[in-house]
Amino acid sequence: MRVIPWTVVVVCLLGACTPTGSTSREPEAPPPAPASPSAPEPSGPEQEIPPPPPWTPAWTELQSQVENFELTFDETTWQLINEPSTSEDYAPGRFKARGVEYEVGMRLRGDQAFFHPKKSWKVELPEGQELDGARHLNFLAEWLDAGLLTDAFAYELMNVGGSHVPRARYVTLTVNGRFEGIFMLVEQVDTSFLKAHDLSSDSSIYRCGGRDCELKITPKAHYQAPWEKKTQEEQPWDDLNEFLWKISRTPEHEFEAFLRQNLDLEAYLRYLAVGALISISGIDDSGSYLVRDPEQGRWLYVPWDLNNSMLLYYHYEPVGTDPNVKLPLPAFTAYDTRQERIYQYKEEKYGGAHLPFSALNQRIWDRPALREQVLDHIETLMATVFTEEATTQRIDGEHALIRDLLPRDPYVVLPAARYAPEFLKRYVTRRRAFIQQQLPLERHRGEGGVVINGFGILPGSAVDAQGRAAGYIELYNREDTPVTVGGMTFTDDLSRQFKHRLPKSLVVPAHGTLRLVADGNAKAGPEHLPFKLPTQGGELGLFDGQRMTGVVDLTFHAPLAPGQAYGRLPDGAEDWGWRQAR
Repeated sequence: MRVIPWTVVVVCLLGACTPTGSTSREPEAPPPAPASPSAPEPSGPEQEIPPPPPWTPAWTELQSQVENFELTFDETTWQLINEPSTSEDYAPGRFKARGVEYEVGMRLRGDQAFFHPKKSWKVELPEGQELDGARHLNFLAEWLDAGLLTDAFAYELMNVGGSHVPRARYVTLTVNGRFEGIFMLVEQVDTSFLKAHDLSSDSSIYRCGGRDCELKITPKAHYQAPWEKKTQEEQPWDDLNEFLWKISRTPEHEFEAFLRQNLDLEAYLRYLAVGALISISGIDDSGSYLVRDPEQGRWLYVPWDLNNSMLLYYHYEPVGTDPNVKLPLPAFTAYDTRQERIYQYKEEKYGGAHLPFSALNQRIWDRPALREQVLDHIETLMATVFTEEATTQRIDGEHALIRDLLPRDPYVVLPAARYAPEFLKRYVTRRRAFIQQQLPLERHRGEGGVVINGFGILPGSAVDAQGRAAGYIELYNREDTPVTVGGMTFTDDLSRQFKHRLPKSLVVPAHGTLRLVADGNAKAGPEHLPFKLPTQGGELGLFDGQRMTGVVDLTFHAPLAPGQAYGRLPDGAEDWGWRQAR
């Protein structure tokens, strides 16, 4: 059978390319919370939760050999998997593994990677057949990765770091008789994944849509794709809708307890820690997963596309290129300055965009106790598996495993491939140094300055057709001297950081407050805002007015009734509770 020529090349601009599956119906908005919740008594600090048990991560043993698999198909299949109208469907082919040949379904994988000269493949074994417990096999080409080290390193670091992550290993693939080189065989997040990871077979698997993964309930942008449901497809989406709603609407003082009850929080905090080490990026378009196990009654987050990180050394970069190690630790939050670059890219490409960030990451980073746990995990990892010695051994081991295969891979640029281990080692050394500088700063993030102190809906305020009512927002100055907030911007929509610029005359006195009037009438005076407060909950943000990531303070809030308020207890503190509107 002749080899099919592959000629079209597209290079990703912002990071390694991500797969997108076929879209399913978009989940409807969750039922709104009660519009008139009874006003609870003012509450004080959260109950202290004991720290997690001691933890000593260690690298697992490397795989001992690299298996070769064979894939064959005819011209008709080639046309089907390249035709846009049928490219998401499986076409017939044959797959050979360990001396056994299967009639399979197969297709090309990826979004931008679909057009790379070295193709990524997805293979579906016949019903009832599995290879190492998996029916669906993902062969990732890693064409952009000069040394093919990134995914192997990142997935295993996530694994030993304590996150829920697919299994991944090196293989080689022969396609229509031609040796196509080295691939990563990455476990599909499906029913086989549930079984392999001791999860209930009744679990619901959801995959976030293309250019999303923000875990928000706000309306999607025109360029964002809807979530997909991968299992239990006939069941309602209520569980996902409710979880996303509560991520953005749970009161600050209840948020940690909510996460511990509804999410495998420890695994997620460890995911954030490993993500900080590898400078994970491109999360919005990663196609990561949320899995709800009904037996545990909790959600699990399963990251995907881990080569979207600063670990990646592109094959077209010059030998000797230095890694970028200065990605902020709170990745994919409103503090993450790299998101401004992604915003600009999307603005140009799609004709309109917003700054992408995860509501869950943001709220975790803004809770001091949770942020401390992430930073503690980072320090643990840097003292164990992410030392220079430990990572050098791992990198050298990975490279040795595939070193003799690299010259046979027809897509590898050998000088770049030989430099790739050194690039990765430089990354580790310099990223460690950068993190050491950032840790004390992050441990003191949010101390001092001006903060959003409280907000409420005025007693007797009428609720309009949009569910909004007149209220107020109070700013508090923790400093010993007055702070001018004139020129800063205030918003009730965190995707519009520059919604309202505060007049230059506004000053918050030392250890005092400034009351802003949320009545929708900015012309009524300098303290008045051009919006009212939503009774169904929302978000508030104070920005420096200079850049999209110039967060001074922000918060997400629960539903409010007329006469009800919420704020810091006492003024300027990190603890929050319900108040009476004042």
